[in-house]
Amino acid sequence: RYSQRVVASEAVLRKWDLLSADISKAFLQGVTYEELAKETGEPLREVNFYLPEYCIAHLRKIKGYEDFDPRREVLSCVRPGTGCMDAPRCWTLKLQRVTHVMWCAKPTTHDEHLIVRHHGHQRSLDFLATEHVDDIKSGCQMDTLKQFIAILEQAFGKGELDITIKNFECCGVRHTM
Repeated sequence: RYSQRVVASEAVLRKWDLLSADISKAFLQGVTYEELAKETGEPLREVNFYLPEYCIAHLRKIKGYEDFDPRREVLSCVRPGTGCMDAPRCWTLKLQRVTHVMWCAKPTTHDEHLIVRHHGHQRSLDFLATEHVDDIKSGCQMDTLKQFIAILEQAFGKGELDITIKNFECCGVRHTM
């Protein structure tokens, strides 16, 4: 909560706008098992699962699965989804690619989920945010905010984001500007 307060406080002091971004189906948008293996040097994980009997008819409606036989076949996960123990880790790696690599924000030494970006010749602070699972709260000037939203939309898809500016609830805290 301390980092959440820092973002709100700095936004007020600097007369910045506040944004809340909630990324839909975040765990399904994390890195793949193949990407995880490449990034960490760990062996490639293979995760397979059986479908309940009542789902088979629905699966067979999808092109390529018309002759799916659950007695001989299983489904293989390309990336972990909700309920898989790798999902939070894979999601965090993907979010860090976006915020740290694409957006050039860096985690603070106090809290790795409190990220900052310095910009311009004097390397002045122009962006501050907290990341909590699939929720991002950020403070910055409106033009910077629009650029950040464009980066999020590029990475996660326009329809996958619930973005609110100025008045919102994030991580149980109500914000009203």
